[in-house]
Amino acid sequence: MTSNQTKIKRIKILTLGDIDTGKSCIIKRYCEHRFVSRYMPTIGIDFGVTKVNIMTLDIKVNIFDSSGNQVFYGVRNEFYKDTQGILLVFDVCNKTSFDSLSKWLQELRKHLESEELMERIAVVVCGNKSDLSKRQVDEVDAKIWCEKRNFSYHETSSKADENITEAMMDLFTRVVAMVNNCYKPISQPTPHSYTEEELALVQRVRHATDNYMMLGLKRNAGKDEVLKAYKSLAILLHPDKNKAPGSEEAFKLIGQARGNLIT
Repeated sequence: MTSNQTKIKRIKILTLGDIDTGKSCIIKRYCEHRFVSRYMPTIGIDFGVTKVNIMTLDIKVNIFDSSGNQVFYGVRNEFYKDTQGILLVFDVCNKTSFDSLSKWLQELRKHLESEELMERIAVVVCGNKSDLSKRQVDEVDAKIWCEKRNFSYHETSSKADENITEAMMDLFTRVVAMVNNCYKPISQPTPHSYTEEELALVQRVRHATDNYMMLGLKRNAGKDEVLKAYKSLAILLHPDKNKAPGSEEAFKLIGQARGNLIT
């Protein structure tokens, strides 16, 4: 164990995200193992402490749960200094809260002394309330947004207790690894793992409104044309070849489209 590692006894985490995205519920579920059904907006900053063992180290985690209300901007910005990890939260049923993620990152950057300090902060993004059916943010789109920034992404539900521990431990591990100067973003794609063309094809298939459009065919296409189109797309979309986010779903979709058109 290096001398740098032995010094790690305490880490500082800050939650960021719009109001009513469930930041406090995630923290309470993780720290207190309970779900608060009644909505109670955070007033300024709430504070929680937990202990974890990371890389054989006993770590005390100080969690500062910030309010998403801009009324408390003056309170919130006092806690950016020395923050080592950010839990960035949005509501999968609220597209506006997802669009606001960039705004929260801008606010964070504004209160750091340099871009280098920003690069030393581990960020984990939670798409919260994943147990609800009326979602407005597609999981694949959220993953793509995170991949571009080398952030890790988790779909969570504090009510159903889904992926809460996984998301928090991911963040804690990243912080400790960052401090130990051995941090490599888990979600960072390897060079040339997929091309823009491969990603565009995946997105075209996923957003197609009917079977013909999905396979790139005219509506009077015959069985042979359907099979030919499917074969060509299957080669391009197979997850073993196409590593773009959503390729597995797109591959399944063209199979369903083929079946629907030739039955």
